[in-house]
Amino acid sequence: MPYITQEARVPYEASIEKIVELLAQLQTETDVEGHFNYVVSSIMKRYVKKTGNKYYKCNKFSGALNCIYSEFYRRVVAPYEDEAIKKNGDI
Repeated sequence: MPYITQEARVPYEASIEKIVELLAQLQTETDVEGHFNYVVSSIMKRYVKKTGNKYYKCNKFSGALNCIYSEFYRRVVAPYEDEAIKKNGDI
C-alpha cells in the first residue's frame, strides 16, 4: 500500500515533482510510457544493485508492481471510466 506517513513522504517529494515536471515537458504524450518505464525500472535496478540482488527482493518488486497497477487502476482509471460512462452512456 502506498499509504506511508506524511513525514516519510517528505524526502521524496522534491524528486517526484522534478520527475513529473520532466515527464510533462515531453514533446508528445506517447513518449511518456517509455520515459516512465525507464525511471521506474532504473530505480528498481539501481536499488537491487546497491543492496544486493536476491530472489526475495525481485519477488517483492514484482508484487509491488502488481499492487501499484491495482492501486492506480482503482484510484485513477476506474473513476475516469465511471465519468466517461456518465458522459457517453454505458456499452
